[in-house]
Amino acid sequence: MSNIVRITHVRKTAPVYNLQVSPGETYFANKVAVHNCSTWWVNGKYRAHGKDWMARELDLMWNMGVRHLCFNDDCLTADREAALDLCDALEGYGFAWFGTTRVDCLDLELAQRMKAVGCYELSFGIESGSPAILKRMNKKTDLAAAFAARTACRAAGIKFTALMIHDFPGQTAETAREDAAFRRELQPDEWGSLGHTAVLPGTALYQQCKRVGLITDDFWLGTDDWYVYHGGLK
Repeated sequence: MSNIVRITHVRKTAPVYNLQVSPGETYFANKVAVHNCSTWWVNGKYRAHGKDWMARELDLMWNMGVRHLCFNDDCLTADREAALDLCDALEGYGFAWFGTTRVDCLDLELAQRMKAVGCYELSFGIESGSPAILKRMNKKTDLAAAFAARTACRAAGIKFTALMIHDFPGQTAETAREDAAFRRELQPDEWGSLGHTAVLPGTALYQQCKRVGLITDDFWLGTDDWYVYHGGLK
């Protein structure tokens, strides 16, 4: 799979959390998803742009007056060296920025480096606090890594946001209790999502739903943005 590149400039002055951003927000993506999670629709070999490319893009945006960045990569720090290269490219500009990654792709040294060049928040796609549900998702996440990532973020001064999913196929009273207990213990700085399971085209979950007749491709001719799973899979 080739790189995904999307840069969107929104010209406005707006508060972002406790930051005054003026002018504009920038959304910037240049990677592909990793680990083949069954809920995600873009999978393939991870690729990162080179340091020189990133430096040129950052310089362009800075000269356009952009001061806030959202790195819209699915897993910004999957390639640790590329993440450090990005930090090197950000050095000296004064951007405020945030991004999304996995709990097993962050350590304290990297978090501190990111904070030093303007990172104020990282969101983590944890999805569930139940090992059984994570296994069914093919998430390949050790929940202990969530606590380690939270500790690294707080030590570095970065806001730790947890992204979670409810009602994934296979959820039982027991997995729901495991998830609730995990959430009580984790205590992130913010919950980025606590929504139902969205079934997206191209995912393993979408194919499973199609096989049992819960959805057809004609669904996407309608007005809904996605199909929300409400049961029907064993």
